[in-house]
Amino acid sequence: MNLWPRSLAIGLDRLVQAPAVRTIGHAARELTGLLLPVECTVCGVQDGAVCPPCAEQLTASVLRPFRAERDAAALPLVSVSPDAGPAPLAVVAAGRYGGPLARALLGFKDHGRTPVGRHLRPAVHRALAAVPSLVGEQAPHGPGVPWTAPALLVPVPGSAAGFRRRGYDPVAELLTGPLPPGWELAPRLLRHARGRAGARARGRPGRTASHAGTASTLRRHRNAGRFRATGRARRGQGRTVVLFDDVMTTGSTLAAAWQALDGRGLRPAAAVVLAAVTAPGSEPSGGLNSGWRTD
Repeated sequence: MNLWPRSLAIGLDRLVQAPAVRTIGHAARELTGLLLPVECTVCGVQDGAVCPPCAEQLTASVLRPFRAERDAAALPLVSVSPDAGPAPLAVVAAGRYGGPLARALLGFKDHGRTPVGRHLRPAVHRALAAVPSLVGEQAPHGPGVPWTAPALLVPVPGSAAGFRRRGYDPVAELLTGPLPPGWELAPRLLRHARGRAGARARGRPGRTASHAGTASTLRRHRNAGRFRATGRARRGQGRTVVLFDDVMTTGSTLAAAWQALDGRGLRPAAAVVLAAVTAPGSEPSGGLNSGWRTD
């Protein structure tokens, strides 16, 4: 059995997560974006990573963070308090996926337009700052664990294959630089599961119930075992832990990350995403999970 490709992938995964490598790579990509003239990522016409008119529209689309779990049918069910029934994991989103935000994210993630990140990071910071007021005491902190600051922000890890394809990790790029007060980045608490252990985990039903029927259960089970908690997860004991990802659709990726940490005794209190896919025409009081209390 040839273990070299797997060993190489593991080594690359560890290398790209190193803070020094991430900082150097980020600076190089930002410089390249400034030196090479490009069309606007959003409108495709004017020059610049994001032209001024599109930048204004993009900013307007992410000014008001909101609770986004109502349309993510594969999120885990968690107990908010001993006196209340289970509810979907609380998720705060900076904006709804669509329009300028969707086009900016597409260019940022899949077309190498990393300079767009400077227009997206302020939205991430606004969402982080809104978490205490939007989630607050409703978040499940675990027995005897209050909401503590600084909270640990755990990014959903990118894969080595994704890094080789893009040359960067979009989630890590969004979290480059200082976080708002009250937050501490914990980038290596999760890792992609590999080999037979990951395959066995993906074949097992998850511990967390789904809340939107069989289709949601299947979506979440496809991702079960996708991640594993590392030895660094011990640092999160007794701390408020919050997950972070760039885009949320069904919530199955967040569910897999939640399950991995929960298996090591860490129960994430909430999640934050840059963009959430919402049902067409959904209002704050509507959505698949509208029966759950989110205000």
